[in-house]
Amino acid sequence: MLSTRVYTPDQYVVDYQNLYKPAGSSPLDLNRQFLRIEFTHEGSLKSIHDFVFVRDGALASAYLLDLDVREAIFLIRKTGGVGRHYTFGNDGVPRQALLYNGDTLIRQSYSETGILASEATYTVIDPLLYRDGAQHNLSGNMQDAYDLADLACFALNGLYQSFYPDGITQVSIVFVNGQANGTTQTFDQAGRLRTSFKLAGNIRQGDFALYDETSQGQAYLRASGQYDQDRRHGLWTFYQENSLVTLTVNYYQGILDGPAVAYDELGQIRAKGSFYQGSASEYWEKFTNGVSVGLVKPERAFLWTHEMNEYVAMLVVEWP
Repeated sequence: MLSTRVYTPDQYVVDYQNLYKPAGSSPLDLNRQFLRIEFTHEGSLKSIHDFVFVRDGALASAYLLDLDVREAIFLIRKTGGVGRHYTFGNDGVPRQALLYNGDTLIRQSYSETGILASEATYTVIDPLLYRDGAQHNLSGNMQDAYDLADLACFALNGLYQSFYPDGITQVSIVFVNGQANGTTQTFDQAGRLRTSFKLAGNIRQGDFALYDETSQGQAYLRASGQYDQDRRHGLWTFYQENSLVTLTVNYYQGILDGPAVAYDELGQIRAKGSFYQGSASEYWEKFTNGVSVGLVKPERAFLWTHEMNEYVAMLVVEWP
């Protein structure tokens, strides 16, 4: 395990990074790629886990970039405004490189085999301190210590990318002053788009699209909708492999609320109903071959419980 911690003179952590190898990885875990994006209960972007399991029986390895607010800030000792800092493993393979010139810093992380795993861009900001999750500017003796140590304070500004072992982009995020802002995209190992969504101040805001793979290996749009302050809001649409709609529902501030329509594999209406504050209406209209056959209880209208649970629980994006 390689860890880096930077402390202020009064022992508050202002930066923490970790490059680690998971214990107990079984042979079944090899030859797999895994991406997970985590958010806090309040909706803030918390972390990105870029797992790269090495082929040919090598030990599984993983890189973790924690994106909680304070981890978006980076302190480094200046060396005349230009410098490089490399971290190596016991085998001599580089694990991390810090390349800075003036007000810009590039941080690169590498896999155990020396392949570039991620790259992030930082720019200089005023030095910040965090206590109990809140930002504070340095002052007094702490500022003096900061100046005496000749430190520079950098925040994520620009593009963050992580990569698969063959160099294909796995995740792409734009940061502004230490916060994720703009379009975020994730890709599978074949380079196909898996998710695309907007972030504003580290939380999901605006368009969201999830893509999946057909049985023939082709990408298709699986779900689309909107987030408002990290909560689903408005119309959400779910699709089949043949691009036909399979389900439409409405959300109000993260809760199912409004009309809902389910469709069969031919795109014909299967059931119509509604939700109110998260609960399904008592009766739904059932259809056969697109023709209404009367009202039934929602559990008999279509398997909405299974389908809705699958999508409502989709708060993180992950795939093998």
